[in-house]
Amino acid sequence: MKAVPSIIIWELWKRRNNLKHGGTISFNILVYQVNANIWQLAKFKFPKVRNRPTQWPNIVEVLASFKTIVHYKMVQWHPPPIGTIKFNTDGANIIHDTTNTEAEAIAIREAIAYGIAEGYARCIIERDSLLLKKILEGEWKTPWQINTIIEDIKEFMNYCDTEVHHIYREGNKLADYMANLALDWNGKQKFRGFKELTGEGKCIVNMDKALVPNFIFNTRKIQTDRTW
Repeated sequence: MKAVPSIIIWELWKRRNNLKHGGTISFNILVYQVNANIWQLAKFKFPKVRNRPTQWPNIVEVLASFKTIVHYKMVQWHPPPIGTIKFNTDGANIIHDTTNTEAEAIAIREAIAYGIAEGYARCIIERDSLLLKKILEGEWKTPWQINTIIEDIKEFMNYCDTEVHHIYREGNKLADYMANLALDWNGKQKFRGFKELTGEGKCIVNMDKALVPNFIFNTRKIQTDRTW
């Protein structure tokens, strides 16, 4: 609405110059051009609108029929059951000549191996990528680059009851944060306990322990049923 006066003034200026140089633009054409420009601007802001009214009152009514609806999903990290160890992983391609997928697979392999070494009979792996989950469940074909790693993981899973779950990035904040640190520090930093974490890392851990939820928001505009 704030742009409407500028559009009107612009069209009036164009009409004045046209008349000054011998052209003719009727008042009805002027109104049509103003409405057309306003509608083009509205289409830019509301790209999903389908019907095009030609009169200003109808344009206002169509735009008024749009409503902004915010969809949200609550994502929360949960601690594992007693007797189960849980790993939240996020791969970073800091290993020489590896891809992100390879780094993610290596992270899962190392996590399960650690769980076995510590005597756990059950492991839960959570990550924000569906790729490895689908591969390990046999739904997607294994890329040849990680075939050996996947075979190692499946072998380890024979010694430890392992579940691989997908979790949204908002519920995998600590793993994502640590992966980004690894990239920033070229993978040379290790944390062996809570006290060694950075301040931001400690904050994320405390929020997870307190079961503070995170939210994913998605906004879209919808139009009520109306034709012109």
